[in-house]
Amino acid sequence: MSEKKRYWRCHVCNDIHFGVKPPETCPTCGMRNAFVLCDQPEADRIFELARDKNVWRCSRCDDMHLGAKPMPQCSSCASAAKYVSVSREEAGPMMRPVDYTLSAPDEVLAAWDEFVGRNGRIRLWEERGSVQQLSVGVLENVKNKGLKYCPCRVPLDDPVKDLKLICPCNFLAQQTWKEHGECWCGLFRKR
Repeated sequence: MSEKKRYWRCHVCNDIHFGVKPPETCPTCGMRNAFVLCDQPEADRIFELARDKNVWRCSRCDDMHLGAKPMPQCSSCASAAKYVSVSREEAGPMMRPVDYTLSAPDEVLAAWDEFVGRNGRIRLWEERGSVQQLSVGVLENVKNKGLKYCPCRVPLDDPVKDLKLICPCNFLAQQTWKEHGECWCGLFRKR
């Protein structure tokens, strides 16, 4: 894995983490292995819309976390040093531009592969052609709606509520996951 800082989004509660590694456990929702790589436009949009979340900075390595609660330990430097609350204005310059995008299907697929690779409970649909088509649908939603909304979900044009529809969404709470072991579009499945 790269030693460069990247943006990570919790697929359950939309916390944003800016660091070398994603947190193992989300401090807000408590979900393990819930963070998926996201790009700066997505992180910036969530940062702008999630006004109910606080910004936290690792006092040792300057990792940043947007969430209801601070990280108990830094995932990048392993410091048990306290995350300190910072203003959004102070956080802005610390959340630097990154050297990657998720603007092509293969980039989205790589992010999904990395996400399921860290999570022993989730796998991608075996039909790679269908998975590729779903990544194209996600990118069409970026072009048409501004964020990587799930291709099987329809945004309601309420920017804050629609944050719950960013792919991967919180498919663990869906009835189709509980009954059939897959998200609505079948992209993510139980192992």
